[in-house]
Amino acid sequence: EGLITEKTVGIIPVHLFGLCAEIAHVLDLAEKYGLWIVEDAACALGSFYQGKHAGTFGDVGCFSFHPRKSITTGEGGMLTVADAEVSRRCDAFRNHGAVMPPQEPGQEQTRVHASYSIAGLNYRLSDIQAALGNAQLDRLDFLMSERNRCAEYYQRHLSGLDWLRLPATPEHMTHGWQSYVTLMATDPPTLQNVERLHAERNRLMVYLQECGIATRPGTHAPAHLEYFAGKYEISPEDFPKSYLAERLSMALPLFPGMTEEQLAHVVTQIHSYEQVSV
Repeated sequence: EGLITEKTVGIIPVHLFGLCAEIAHVLDLAEKYGLWIVEDAACALGSFYQGKHAGTFGDVGCFSFHPRKSITTGEGGMLTVADAEVSRRCDAFRNHGAVMPPQEPGQEQTRVHASYSIAGLNYRLSDIQAALGNAQLDRLDFLMSERNRCAEYYQRHLSGLDWLRLPATPEHMTHGWQSYVTLMATDPPTLQNVERLHAERNRLMVYLQECGIATRPGTHAPAHLEYFAGKYEISPEDFPKSYLAERLSMALPLFPGMTEEQLAHVVTQIHSYEQVSV
């Protein structure tokens, strides 16, 4: 709240890895200061906060259908919009700025009648991609249950490790498990020991790769990437938690159809690494 100024016009909360942000607090701030909310729900398909789906709290919710997401159209995404006028502007913006006039019953619209009163871009999802997405939406319950099954296996079989922090789900949320992201913590992470722990995280990832297990950093914090850090003179001390997350997080394999044998292999090798290296 202390960062809100007279220049502030809106808030963009991020629902990360399939877990909702504490959206109730964001809604209170938006109402108090008259701000709009655009939810970054790119990772939040199947994620709920107090029984309500991510992307339906603010003015706009933005979902991603990138190949890493719970359903994919190859690229592209979806908006959930609360206001009809905002929806109209979004529709125009994605289609070169074309605004269609109100349609009379029985009247067919043609592009001849479109006006171009705003500057737009080409953000249209192709019909083939949309059909692919619709087919996966029909299987969404199955896809989400599979992700939950894999995550529950990891939670059960990795919970005894004191050096690898696992994701936690508050009681008032339902996790969508877009990713299963862990955090290297052989010691409590700080800015003073982060580089040592970062090297340890990387050794673990190399070890797992040698065992045939693909992992990746859990997240990239834009504030600490070269371009933004240089442009805005951002240091790790400015956003220490995001810096630690970027340097120390690791996403484990998780996908629908992942067998118990595959899950057990991941768990076994992580425990083997603990015995050898930690």
